[in-house]
Amino acid sequence: MFTGIVEAKGLISKKNFPFPEGERLQIKIPKDLIRI
Repeated sequence: MFTGIVEAKGLISKKNFPFPEGERLQIKIPKDLIRI
């Protein structure tokens, strides 16, 4: 799974989401998956 927002940004934001720099990605990912 995702190890942090930074990695999720590069993986999902650019591939599937048109959101800039994954700003909304943080809301899309469950907080359980966000572990920094």
